[in-house]
Amino acid sequence: MTTKQDRIAAQLDGIDRLNGSYHAVISKLPEAAVVAAELDRPGSSPGPLAGLSVGVKDVIATAGHPTTMGSAMYRDHVPDADAEVVARIRAAGGVVLAKTNLSEFAMGATSHNAHYGNVGNAWNPARVAGGSSGGSAAAVALGLCDAALGTDTGGSIVIPAALNGLTGLRPSLGLVSNRGVFPVSSNFDTTGPIARSVGQVRRLLQVIAGWDPDDPDQPPTAREWDAGHKETRLPGLRIGVPRGHFVAEEPEIAARFEEALGVLAGQGAKLVELELAAASEALPNMATQMFTDFYGVHAERFTTHPEQYGSDLTHRLRLGGATTGVGYSTSRRWTERWRHSLALTFEQVDVIVTPATSISAPLIDDSAMATTTPLLTRFTHPWCLSLGPTLSVPIGAGRHSPVGMLITGPAFGERLVLEVGDAYQSMTEWHHHTPEARIDIP
Repeated sequence: MTTKQDRIAAQLDGIDRLNGSYHAVISKLPEAAVVAAELDRPGSSPGPLAGLSVGVKDVIATAGHPTTMGSAMYRDHVPDADAEVVARIRAAGGVVLAKTNLSEFAMGATSHNAHYGNVGNAWNPARVAGGSSGGSAAAVALGLCDAALGTDTGGSIVIPAALNGLTGLRPSLGLVSNRGVFPVSSNFDTTGPIARSVGQVRRLLQVIAGWDPDDPDQPPTAREWDAGHKETRLPGLRIGVPRGHFVAEEPEIAARFEEALGVLAGQGAKLVELELAAASEALPNMATQMFTDFYGVHAERFTTHPEQYGSDLTHRLRLGGATTGVGYSTSRRWTERWRHSLALTFEQVDVIVTPATSISAPLIDDSAMATTTPLLTRFTHPWCLSLGPTLSVPIGAGRHSPVGMLITGPAFGERLVLEVGDAYQSMTEWHHHTPEARIDIP
C-alpha cells in the first residue's frame, strides 16, 4: 500500500529531477516528509485534506521558511508566522510541500523571473506558463504537488491554470483571507486554488475560505458564502455568452470555445448572447488602479533604492506613481459602474462564460512582461474588476498549449460556478490529460 510519505517522497524527488528545466519551484519545505510520516502514523487524525500535498506561491508566508516574493531583495526573508491560508491547510491535514515560482512581486502574466528562472509551461518548457502564479500551475501539471495556492490580481490564477490544462479559481473578492500574503493591490488581490479538477479545487477552497477576524482588509460579507455542494442541472440554466471583445485572436481557441458551448447546450443549458461593450475599457482602468496600488506598496523602497527594481517593474511603478488623484478616482468610478452593469446582467443569466485567453502560450524568448501581459489578460481583467468568482476549466488544445474557459458568477457565487464547471468536466476528459513530463506518483 502506498503511504502518504511515499507519495511526498516521490514528489520531492520529482522537483529535484524536473525543476532545472521548468523552474516551477523556488524552494522545498524540508519538514514535508516528516509531516507526511506523522499522517501515516496509526491513530492520527488526517483532517479533510488528508495528506494532500500543496505548493504555495512564494508571496504567501510560511513560518520559519523563506518567502522571497520572487525577488532577490527578499531572498533571506523568513516570516515568523504562516499566512492564514497556510495555517488552515496545515490544520486540515494538508502537507505544504514547496514554495512555487512567480513573476517578481506577482506582477506580470508570463512568470519571467531573472532571479529564480523563467517558469516553463508544463507541456513545453520553451513556452510561458502564464502568470503570475505560473510556478503553482506548472508544479501541479507536472505532478510535483497535488494542488497549489496562487494569488490573482489581474488573472494570475486563471491564466496559468488555462495554459497548463488545469482548473483554477479566482474567488470572490474577500472570500479568502489575504493576511500574510504580500500585496499587489488590496482592491483586487485574491488567493485561490489550482488543481486538476473542480472537485479538487472545491476541496481546497472549503478549507481556506471564510471569515478571518484578524484580516483588516476582508469584508464581513465573507461570512455569507455558500459552501454547500449539490448537483447543478444544466437544463434551463442561463449561460451568458458575450462576443465582441471576447472573440479569441487564435482560431484554435475560438474553435475549442464553441465546442465547449456545444457541450453545455447539448445538456440543456440555455445560451444567452450578451452585449458587454464596456469590457474593452477594463484593461486601462485595471492598469490605472493596479499600478497605483502597486506603487503604494513599494513607494518607500522604490524612492530610496530604485536600482533594486528591474526595468519592467520600474516602468510600472513609475506609471503608478504618476497617477493623479483625479485619474484614480475616475477609474474607480468606472469600476463601480461596471459592477452595477454586471449586477443587472446577472439578473438575466446565471453565469457568464468566455475563453480564458485570446492566445495560447507564447515562447518565453519571444515574450516580455510589458508586452505579453496585455495579450494574456485581455479576457480576465473585466472579471477581476467584478466582485464575483471566476473559474477556469480546460477545454482542449490551442495552437501551442492547452486552453481554458472562464465561468464567472455573481459575488459569492462560488457554489454555482463550481457546479457548472463540475457538470462540464463530467462530460469531458480534458482535465484528465497530462503533459509527457509529468512524474509517476505512487
